[in-house]
Amino acid sequence: MTKDDWIQIYESICSDMEQPVDYLPQGVLLGLAAIPLLWLCWRVFSCGRRPDWVRIGACVCCIVYIYVLLNMAFFSREPGSRTGVNMQLLGTWGDTPKARGYVIENVILFLPFGILFPCAIPLLRRIWCCVPVACLCSIALEGLQFATQRGYCQLDDVVMNTAGTAIGWLLYRIMLHRVIRSHERKRNGN
Repeated sequence: MTKDDWIQIYESICSDMEQPVDYLPQGVLLGLAAIPLLWLCWRVFSCGRRPDWVRIGACVCCIVYIYVLLNMAFFSREPGSRTGVNMQLLGTWGDTPKARGYVIENVILFLPFGILFPCAIPLLRRIWCCVPVACLCSIALEGLQFATQRGYCQLDDVVMNTAGTAIGWLLYRIMLHRVIRSHERKRNGN
């Protein structure tokens, strides 16, 4: 691939990212509206412990992410507007920068899953839990797209979404490690 191809892929991805940004304000409002409910759930299920506002904040971010994801991949499309199944691995890579951009976008689409959900849900702090759950969510999304014909059902989407989650989880672990080291330095007076 040439430098011009990479530039076209980058421009295609940037253009396609405008749609999710449009959904952010409503997602943020939904997430903020959920804070009282999240706080109440924390009070009921945490046996009287003080609220963990970091986890509640991560839950709010998960709500925003899910809202944007569902709107972008499902609700923004008319039923019956997209039909087709492609179960060939790397069958969507294609010959055009636009097609290759779509593959990269599917990785980017699930990066937040690997970062946010481990922060919000302790069970997903292990990679062997987080990645399979994301894979199942991606399969469910592809199945819904196929059933309603709101998106093409593609094996590549599931593989790339799962890869995006794994990359996101690794970023989560790197950030967590740095935060822990920073706290240890402060505690030791360095």
